[in-house]
Amino acid sequence: MSYLPFVLSATNLTLATHDRDTHTINIVPLSVRYVINDVIYLADFFMNKTRSNLNYDDTCTLLAREWLEWYQFKGHAHYIDHTYDNYRQLADDLIQKFPERTLNGIIQFDTHTEYSIWLIWLV
Repeated sequence: MSYLPFVLSATNLTLATHDRDTHTINIVPLSVRYVINDVIYLADFFMNKTRSNLNYDDTCTLLAREWLEWYQFKGHAHYIDHTYDNYRQLADDLIQKFPERTLNGIIQFDTHTEYSIWLIWLV
């Protein structure tokens, strides 16, 4: 069973990448995402550090959260350009929906492993 539909409905979405300079994890919140043909696309409005990290190591983790229901997606991400099939459609939609933001790029996240993480409060 795929948890990809949850990516669209989750109120909280974060992307974790590896920082080559400090050897730490860089985590950014995400507000805009798409799922097309089981591939996740993320809008980059302000993620300079994320771009640098993905150029160094494309392995990353996406965490989708809604209250106590969490899903973790491990995979690889890279920036796409106009040569990719969905780029023009996504870029046009993002520019139309968010005219006040500067679109710096679109990230394609290819999932290789999905985990369901249910948090249970013990009283």
